[in-house]
Amino acid sequence: KDTGESTVLCGKPDCAHTYSENNRSCNALINARFLTYYNGKLYYSNADRVKENGSYVDYGERLFSMNLDGTEHNAIQSMNLTDGSNTSMFVTEPMIHRGYIYFCYSGALYAVALGDDIDNAVKIYGSEIIADGSNFINTNEMYYELWADGDVVYFMAKNVKQSNGTYKDTLFSYNPHTNKTEKVWEVPNKSEVGTWDTTGVSVSQWYVSNGYIYFFLRSNDIWYTELSTGRTNKLIDLDLDAGIAAFSNEYIAVINKEY
Repeated sequence: KDTGESTVLCGKPDCAHTYSENNRSCNALINARFLTYYNGKLYYSNADRVKENGSYVDYGERLFSMNLDGTEHNAIQSMNLTDGSNTSMFVTEPMIHRGYIYFCYSGALYAVALGDDIDNAVKIYGSEIIADGSNFINTNEMYYELWADGDVVYFMAKNVKQSNGTYKDTLFSYNPHTNKTEKVWEVPNKSEVGTWDTTGVSVSQWYVSNGYIYFFLRSNDIWYTELSTGRTNKLIDLDLDAGIAAFSNEYIAVINKEY
């Protein structure tokens, strides 16, 4: 951070930092579906196939931890609710927050304590689309974007089917202390905010902080809604036909994709 330099996360002497079927010894090799920092360690997951006694053993999707210097890779827990299944992490990226990991399995959202048996996972929302959890890639089916603010976990359920047959992104909150899930927001109607490039369906990027959701509608503007009252106001007037927004506690950055 001080120098701005980056390096491969492996301190082994003479390591070439390359991968082959017969050489998987580099500490930086993780082949991860997702990577996150939590409580002094890096966590990642992958579909773990390990060569043992000359043949491969399929351990399925597993969560691992590693030290910040790349050492001590440890399997933390299985991420498969059904042996040989897939947790759909290619659509929904898991999140670790305050001792729990939140993840999607076959279209439903679950939470389980970090390091706990996956059979103890609690379903937060949704229904399993495929009973055996086998692979599916269909962006018209349910997937989620996860966020946390304090004790509360928020998830944007994408493509929620409405009573009129249309679809809308819908924000829910989950309180792990009470195990209560409730709907707190949905994408506004174009009569409220005007048109945008996915009018009536999807929010481009969003961020929750202190009871407010801040959101960007591509080809429109940046807005915010007070979740307790539902009042929506424009925050920034933009003149972009395309772009991506990134939010933090202090800043909002918008990348103009027209150029």
